[in-house]
Amino acid sequence: MSIGTPGFLPYKLSKARRLRRKNMTALAKDIGMSRASISAYEKGKKTPSPETMGDICQALDMPLQFFLSRSIDQSDSSGPIFYRSYASATKIARESANEKHKIISEIVDYLEKFIDFPINNIPDFNVPSDPCVLTDKDIIRISQKTRKYWGLTLGPISDVVCLLENNGIVVGKFPFECEKIDAFSQRLNNQFQIIIGSDKSSSVRQRFDAAHELGHIILHKNVPKDLLKDKGIHMLIEKQADLFSSEFLFPQEAFESEAKRFTLSEFTRLKMKWKISIGAQIFKTSRMDFATNDLIKPLWRSYSRRGWRKNEPCDGELVCEEPRLIKDGLQLVLESKTQKPSDIFDQFGMNFSDLEEILGLDSGYFSSFSEYQPAVRLKPRFAKESTEQLCDAEPTKESNVISFLDAFAQRKQE
Repeated sequence: MSIGTPGFLPYKLSKARRLRRKNMTALAKDIGMSRASISAYEKGKKTPSPETMGDICQALDMPLQFFLSRSIDQSDSSGPIFYRSYASATKIARESANEKHKIISEIVDYLEKFIDFPINNIPDFNVPSDPCVLTDKDIIRISQKTRKYWGLTLGPISDVVCLLENNGIVVGKFPFECEKIDAFSQRLNNQFQIIIGSDKSSSVRQRFDAAHELGHIILHKNVPKDLLKDKGIHMLIEKQADLFSSEFLFPQEAFESEAKRFTLSEFTRLKMKWKISIGAQIFKTSRMDFATNDLIKPLWRSYSRRGWRKNEPCDGELVCEEPRLIKDGLQLVLESKTQKPSDIFDQFGMNFSDLEEILGLDSGYFSSFSEYQPAVRLKPRFAKESTEQLCDAEPTKESNVISFLDAFAQRKQE
């Protein structure tokens, strides 16, 4: 009778394999086994021997703990997931990104045991489940109503990511390593997530992507998953999300008021103020009543001739926006010693280097928090006396300790 690995969780093998962008055939080759054996492990029909488990850990660069720990898995989603590309060429990258964003969701669930995140404050405009019913005027109106709902004036949004996080949307940012994936979004249970590719270095591109995904969340949350498989529908909702993003970031009314001339140099000036690309402004110009081919075509020709489709002017001058909620939450939990890095490892069983990449943390972040425990303690009677003195002391404004949650709320206000 063969000996298996006690506590082995089959779905964790599938998860690790997708995180590492490996299909069953590639993993089987790495450990010198058949694809059928890997499939049997993932379906729970067989359990790998300790020796094979060691080979799997080495091939996937995952600790054994990962395959044994029961983290809060969010495999059953509550809403459709929106990708720009569903091509077979992006399948492995999509699967890897999808597993990473599930881990982000698990981290948030974990942190919510200790801290309060902003509540869900996403407007519900009772949009139809059939996107074909939505007109451009409807989308522009919904975008304008979203700005008004969140108390935005007719001016630039200073930080889109911060705005989304303050209204209860979890924003993640990690490298996709796939040019055809810019960003994606999904609702997992009651949690809305927007994931942005950190390897897309342009700030204006990342802002547009974030607003694009917000468009999906607001416009298309009721669209059935099966409908998204239709290529025509998929192309339609992508165009609708682009229109929402364009209007949300730079309302047409403001654009028409601020654009003194319809030239590339003028659009460059507006780009620095509104943090929206020159290409998006040409698109906005094309939607104006007086716009003709004689105006728009030369703009696009000049834009392409200068190589701006890949890199626009001022891209390096605008700083990319960074998510803060998860970082701040982790910092408060670890600094307060409510949890230690070892507790996080016990919960998720992942290499800290993987968590740091997925959560957008600096390399070595977790090792910067000391788990030192003093080897000596006060004798009981002295410890008791110290406790009594603290209890008898008159509370003063100077001696009051700000609670952990109060500190988190204060940081968010700052």
